[in-house]
Amino acid sequence: MSGILQDEALNPLELLTNSIKNSIAVSMQSINIGTLTIVVSVVSIIILIIKQKKIAHTNEIKIFFILGLTYTVLSTRLFPWFLLNNSPIRIIQFPWRLLGIATFCFAYAGALEFGQLYISKRLILGILVCINALNLSYVHAYLTLQPPRFYSYYNLSEFHKMATSAEYYDYMSAGKKNYYNENDLLKRKLSMYQNYVNINGKRVKLSSDQIHPGYKKMTYNIEGLRPGELNQIVLPLNNYGLNKSKQGRVAENLEGNTVIWIRASKTYKNVTITN
Repeated sequence: MSGILQDEALNPLELLTNSIKNSIAVSMQSINIGTLTIVVSVVSIIILIIKQKKIAHTNEIKIFFILGLTYTVLSTRLFPWFLLNNSPIRIIQFPWRLLGIATFCFAYAGALEFGQLYISKRLILGILVCINALNLSYVHAYLTLQPPRFYSYYNLSEFHKMATSAEYYDYMSAGKKNYYNENDLLKRKLSMYQNYVNINGKRVKLSSDQIHPGYKKMTYNIEGLRPGELNQIVLPLNNYGLNKSKQGRVAENLEGNTVIWIRASKTYKNVTITN
């Protein structure tokens, strides 16, 4: 599943501002190419204009600058991504991923150009100091301003609540693709996040006591089956088309959920299912 590309593309003004400020990417909308890339590109273009006749491979340098600029524009909302949202290219999920190519193009063009200039050792030393100062300032900001990636939990219930409350939509099965990127709709529609199971066409909400997550498995305690009959149970479990029983039978798929059939005994209405 992929999101709406136009929404994930960067604001061009914010991209420029964040790049000049050498901002760290605290969110997906603050990703940028950095101050160093901006400086290298501007200086390279100025030198290319002034000393074009003295520099070799000018066509190659120009091509890479144009490519860098093109990929930078493609990462922003200036490009009509909404036209491609239903095309195979939506697999990239986030247009800002193209900034990696843009940065490479700018860096390569700059290196190809600077490599032909005579630069004194003192100037080289000064450039290296400036580059490392920029990098160190970025690393310092990253370490001090980034939200914590590790959390401390003081009891098991607190950890369990955090570990089981995550909702991640990127790798939902194809049966759920009609709801992509609409998180509110996902939370209402998808039984997985509401702990609903469908028993013989009836939607039943399971309590936390009836669901037991484990390592690479889920166990459901299902109640209310029809004794002595074949019961259809639709579990709130992702089905990518390869869910199988121990006997090798492929589980049915209903809107991305797993469908199983169980013939209940005449005396029991309950069953425990482990996937």
